[in-house]
Amino acid sequence: MVDRRLVEAFVEAWNGTHYQKVTEGIINGGWCYQFALLVHKVYGGSLVSAHPWHAWVEVDGKSYDSEHLDGSLAASSGRGEGEVECLAEFAETWRTGISGALREDIAEAALELYEATVGEKAS
Repeated sequence: MVDRRLVEAFVEAWNGTHYQKVTEGIINGGWCYQFALLVHKVYGGSLVSAHPWHAWVEVDGKSYDSEHLDGSLAASSGRGEGEVECLAEFAETWRTGISGALREDIAEAALELYEATVGEKAS
């Protein structure tokens, strides 16, 4: 299960470093691949793309995005089956995504905020 505080840390980190603002409710509307990178950094698992529709992380047979923190995202949700990609492939796939190129710096900033919130180093 993905901690909701990770979503909050992502929003704070993104909005603190980028002119294009995001809210929790629109992460899956163009920032899904940016958020997937953060989830991947914390929980591991596989980065999955159903370009140009959606990106998420699969961990232990469950699929996670910002709206399915419990891992209940299903391929039958109309977002496509998806393709597992290594980080380099994932970055290339989403190079021209709605929120721009994959921002590892923002994922790292969000990770620092999250770790400060939970009081320990994540994975």
